[in-house]
Amino acid sequence: MSFAIKIKYYVGNNFFDRERIMEKKNGGCLCGETRYQLEGAAVAEIICHCADCKKQTGSSYSVIAGFTQDQFKWIADKQIKHFETGGDSGGSVKRFFCGECGSPLLSDASATPGLYWIKTGSLDDSSWVKPSMEIYAKDKIQSGNTTLELQSYQNGPPRN
Repeated sequence: MSFAIKIKYYVGNNFFDRERIMEKKNGGCLCGETRYQLEGAAVAEIICHCADCKKQTGSSYSVIAGFTQDQFKWIADKQIKHFETGGDSGGSVKRFFCGECGSPLLSDASATPGLYWIKTGSLDDSSWVKPSMEIYAKDKIQSGNTTLELQSYQNGPPRN
């Protein structure tokens, strides 16, 4: 069953006002040993150019979608591992991945409590993802340029 709702969520100094079809989204790793389910609309879709995201993905940037922790549940979680790094906020960032195949799945940043940042490449269907901002643009490499019109921040999104 699907229905539309309008949500407003605050990340940094940015309000995200979205109308989305409320439905379940599934995702997981390359080998299939780790699976998750999301319910409802993402609060934001962002391109991150930070050095840690580039290293974790092995790409020019990471496309992430924020979901509240209440919207997320593990379906198959025996292979989950995480690696913790320090964020520029002074807090931690836990990066979760499959311990079998190494696929990055999500990040849990202490700077955005209550949110999981899903790696959109791990979704079974990411056709709905349309980033509206890019962060850590100061770290963008030439191959990280896109044709999207994005609100751009040299570091992370503004904080209070």
